[in-house]
Amino acid sequence: MRTVISSIMTSLDGMFDGPGDPAQRLDWMRADQQWLDYSIESLDAADTLVFGWRTFDGMSQYWPTATGPVADRMNGLDKIGFSSTARHTTWNRARVSIDPVGDIAALKQGYGGNILILGSAGLVDTLTQHGLIDEYRIAINPVALGAGTPMFPPGRPRLEFERTDTRSFDSGIVELRLRPTDH
Repeated sequence: MRTVISSIMTSLDGMFDGPGDPAQRLDWMRADQQWLDYSIESLDAADTLVFGWRTFDGMSQYWPTATGPVADRMNGLDKIGFSSTARHTTWNRARVSIDPVGDIAALKQGYGGNILILGSAGLVDTLTQHGLIDEYRIAINPVALGAGTPMFPPGRPRLEFERTDTRSFDSGIVELRLRPTDH
């Protein structure tokens, strides 16, 4: 059975992205060389990348023309972008699906490396509701945004986790690795 991992950056106040135009929503995230090395390590342990549509759309516009070790991995792995409507992509080794719950449940039953969800708070919420995420890697950036999109939307049922690891980075990012206790 494969492991489904949600890897997401948040602010201290739990925001997945901030308010404002697209450039401002993510300008608070820190990514130094140590973080990039860690990103390569995470990508090397995965063989499938998964995204909600907004994240997939942005990634599919950026990565195909990017160069370097992270770009090589992003472009070389299988990818799925989930959308509520049928869409098309030309990103190498990527496909689009309208059934995140069914597809992820089926992928989990197969063999292979980790299934890595990058960002995609809405998709993470959907998969969380169906108990399909095995590990949450929450990278907390040392900034409070005051507004934005929360990682876990208000009004959802209570969630409890067990910490399995913590990792600190020179940039100030602290990553918590959590496992849901109801698995």
